[in-house]
Amino acid sequence: MTFEFFLITIQINFYLSGLIALLAWIFVKRRSWEVKFLGLINFNGFLVGVVTTILPLKGKEINIPNTCWVILDFFVVAALFYHGFGRRFGKFLFPTAGILTMLAIVNILFVQQMNINSYSIIMHSFFVLCCSVFYFYRLLTDMPKYQIQRLPMFYFSAGLLINSAGVFFLYLFTNYIIKFFYDDMLIYWTLHNCLLIFQLLIFIFGLGVDLNNIRNERREQASRGKLD
Repeated sequence: MTFEFFLITIQINFYLSGLIALLAWIFVKRRSWEVKFLGLINFNGFLVGVVTTILPLKGKEINIPNTCWVILDFFVVAALFYHGFGRRFGKFLFPTAGILTMLAIVNILFVQQMNINSYSIIMHSFFVLCCSVFYFYRLLTDMPKYQIQRLPMFYFSAGLLINSAGVFFLYLFTNYIIKFFYDDMLIYWTLHNCLLIFQLLIFIFGLGVDLNNIRNERREQASRGKLD
């Protein structure tokens, strides 16, 4: 594992996040709220890359933009799944997001501060993991009603589930994993970036499904207009 490959994975994440934000906001009036919030999540991730590149951050300061993204992302994830659940379970999602946001703020101010806020990332990953698992449970119970291959939220949840489970494992067992890799942090962070790339590719596929649904709806509307 080389440093050059590690830098390449960072660049891929950066550009894919920007691409997803762009794809999510094309035909914005026709897009669902789930797609819009997914675009917001990735736009914020894109901004983290921009800020980290532009600002002269040194040492532990480089951790601040990503920590701020984690803090802001709790409510965005809650809004994403609130609409994914058909505007249900808001009484659980938003208060939970609020509590976790407060804990993350306390963590950056008083506990881990400018170090890597692993506690906040673990909380964020666990929150996303629980939401994704519950979404698939609800999908299984309601499966006769839906064609899941045409649901963009199915792919969004799959990507979030895979990445959050991987990140949760990586951060929860950081010390053991680092020892397993003979204290080679480069391998650790490259694995982290590869997980994110895999998630972003699944997002892009889901956005492609959503754009295809929009195209099919337009065709149906056009054919109805001709019949009328």
